[in-house]
Amino acid sequence: MKQVLLAIVSAMLATTGAMAQGTMTFTTAAPQGTAVRILANVVSSTQPITIDFGNGVEQKFTIDPDQAAWQRWIDGTIEGSTITVSGQVTEFQLQEAQLTSAELDGMSNLTKLDLSKNSLTSFELLTLTPLTSLDLSYNNIQNSPATNPTLSLENCGKTLEWLTLNNNTGLQCLDVQYQTALKYLTLNDCPDLASIFICLPESSQATLTSINLSNCSLSNFYPVSLPSLRTLNLSGNRLMTMGTDNPFVLGDYPELTSLSLSNNKNVDVLDVTKCTKLEDLFINGCSFELIDVSQAPALRTLNVADNKIRSLDLGNNTSISTLNISGNPMTVLDVSKLPSISSLNISNTQISRVDLMEAFFLKSFNASNTLLEFVDFNGLQANRVDRIDLRNCPNFTPESMNYTL
Repeated sequence: MKQVLLAIVSAMLATTGAMAQGTMTFTTAAPQGTAVRILANVVSSTQPITIDFGNGVEQKFTIDPDQAAWQRWIDGTIEGSTITVSGQVTEFQLQEAQLTSAELDGMSNLTKLDLSKNSLTSFELLTLTPLTSLDLSYNNIQNSPATNPTLSLENCGKTLEWLTLNNNTGLQCLDVQYQTALKYLTLNDCPDLASIFICLPESSQATLTSINLSNCSLSNFYPVSLPSLRTLNLSGNRLMTMGTDNPFVLGDYPELTSLSLSNNKNVDVLDVTKCTKLEDLFINGCSFELIDVSQAPALRTLNVADNKIRSLDLGNNTSISTLNISGNPMTVLDVSKLPSISSLNISNTQISRVDLMEAFFLKSFNASNTLLEFVDFNGLQANRVDRIDLRNCPNFTPESMNYTL
């Protein structure tokens, strides 16, 4: 009887051990003989990682989890179209191996995965995986609202903090409503990405700190509550505030410090009065005629270039150090209350005079293609200014040049 029980227990332990090992299966388009490098880590040096590079031969590699990363590299050669990895792996990186698909099953110890710079069209987590960081950037991952909108990431929903998916052609949408621990979301330069679902309108996503969705195809970014959000980049999209029944508006972002909406040609209205902690605002290349930044006293960088703005009140923004108003039909700009200004660009405006007597920290001044007649410097900036551009200023005479310089 004891022998039977021991046999059953041994079988159960063996099964449990096999399940704990987990398997990652990758297909690759790389030619046979292609050299690859894998950076991995494991739970214990007594549990080797097993890799089949495509020829059916399993190779075992022993890794000391306490060693530095440079001591944990594994060099191998692709021998077939399918690579299989198993073991109690905690971290795994395989780049530039022309991987076309990735399937993970039973990876119960894996916390960090980097498969960037491959040719992945599909990625799937078959079971719960405690990932905290996932990098699938520079691939060709494909989906649609009807086909795998979550990329199976609900299987790491309670642990994933860093999600990097930038530069994926074919990614049409992403549903991250199950990522309750997500802090950093990077999705820039996905040209087919037209929708992102973060949470229900009546809900809140409490952990998101940074979102980069620049250079995608978003026509809207629905206003939801993101109480921890500090950085939001929506530049280079198709956002609209005019000619639509569903205009773009900001959600509830009380901690927001950096906002970029640049190069959204159909955006002409923006209410940032509730973003009282805003430090950096980029709305260049839009269609604004007015922008109210009076409720953002901590503003340091303001770029409103290439809009339709005729006047700009900066009386309550005394911390501004970088200001770009180029390409606007402005005739007057008061910077006398900006003692910290270090970079000023008024090029391609109709400004004829600017008082820089109080700009003690000015380093760069661009006034090309303006109606500027002369500039009032205070004579103390000579040791700091490293760039002055006064090209194509028809009202600037040799006398005013001598006066200025």
